[in-house]
Amino acid sequence: MSIGKRLTEREKGKIDILKAENYSNRAIALKIKRSPKVVNNYVNLKDKYGLKGKRGRKSKMTSVLKKRIIRLACDNMLSSSQIKQELLLDQSTRTIQRLLSSSPSIVYSKFKSKPQITDAHKEARLLFAKSAIESHLNWSKIIWSDEKKFNLDGPDGIRYYWHDLKSEQKYLSKRAFGGGSLMIWEAFVDKKLLDLHIMEGNYNADKYIKMLEKGLLPFYKRGMTFMQDNASIHNAELTKNWLKTKKISLLEWPSNSPDLNPIENVWGFLTRAVYANGRQFKTKNELKIEVMKQWSLISTESLSIMVDSMSTRMIEVITKNGQTINY
Repeated sequence: MSIGKRLTEREKGKIDILKAENYSNRAIALKIKRSPKVVNNYVNLKDKYGLKGKRGRKSKMTSVLKKRIIRLACDNMLSSSQIKQELLLDQSTRTIQRLLSSSPSIVYSKFKSKPQITDAHKEARLLFAKSAIESHLNWSKIIWSDEKKFNLDGPDGIRYYWHDLKSEQKYLSKRAFGGGSLMIWEAFVDKKLLDLHIMEGNYNADKYIKMLEKGLLPFYKRGMTFMQDNASIHNAELTKNWLKTKKISLLEWPSNSPDLNPIENVWGFLTRAVYANGRQFKTKNELKIEVMKQWSLISTESLSIMVDSMSTRMIEVITKNGQTINY
């Protein structure tokens, strides 16, 4: 096992995937061939992993004032400058930030995103999960697909907040599409990645079908099932008729369920790798090259873990009565 070197972005992605599958830190260390210590550090520190602490002068703030600052940061979600203004503090915003960073009970967390779930959505998700379990659905025969936007200046939704470890994490609403610099279509089945496609310009059902002719048909085999979400071009009659003509079996997918699609985990790895160390891009072609490169580096082991997680996801959906699950 390599010891002493910092984890790469790819290794971090593998840890996130294995942790979601309830692997112990020691088991993860054995799988990725790193020391348990470095895995423990990453799991405990997350976004703070790799950052060096600095010593400063002893704080002159009282314990009561510190508690008020932490409460305003966590409960009211105020920034350091807003806290300084609210409490009329003499201390600098940097001093407030250091206090929050040094507190063992809170972490600076990224907002998790989850779709808005109505009662109808919950019922559909429950029916889907129960049907999948009862029919012994073969997850390894499903071609998972999705589209995602990549920006030149970094991924969408990078918003952070001070999270009290004793309370539940906070969420922001997430939109499936919002325009962007580069739209990507990708798919995988079992341990195999399909060809990644760049979606140039606005897409309608006709352009979507032409893309599937290049991206899906060469990989589709009898016995497989194609998964796509409920976007309008996916549900268009033209698209449905084409799928029937080509005898492509389609998975009935419940709306507002990105948490059930393992390809979301692929997006997580890809985004982390593409924008590693806060990287930004000057041109679309530069971004495209990096996306294609990182796509080719996704391991078959990671894909296998995602597919194997599907039975667990179905059980969790049933346990939570159709609510969003933590994937």
